[in-house]
Amino acid sequence: PKTRRGSASGVYNSMRYVGATLGIAVLGTLITGLTHARFRYELKKTPATASLHAEDYFTMGKELLATLPQHTQELVTDNFIEASFFAYTIVTFVAAGVALLALILAMSYFKNYKVGRK
Repeated sequence: PKTRRGSASGVYNSMRYVGATLGIAVLGTLITGLTHARFRYELKKTPATASLHAEDYFTMGKELLATLPQHTQELVTDNFIEASFFAYTIVTFVAAGVALLALILAMSYFKNYKVGRK
């Protein structure tokens, strides 16, 4: 009804903001988790970095990296870049899949909807 349009608009906007906030939180968590896991994996692949602990580099970062030999610093940096790229690629595909699913659901829901119907 026309008398409830304001309430409907408020609920719609609230749900939109809640959905966006939850989506960003979930995708951010996925990126962080995947980056950590892949960085651990990448460090273990190379003999020069196999003894290093990935968690230390997330907490101490550049200070700890500066204590390593130059070649090992480059390996650790390259491994982190590889891990980050991997995580962002996976999360991009997950987000695209969710968007595609939402599009399919919306199209199937509004398939028989007539514009101007009362």
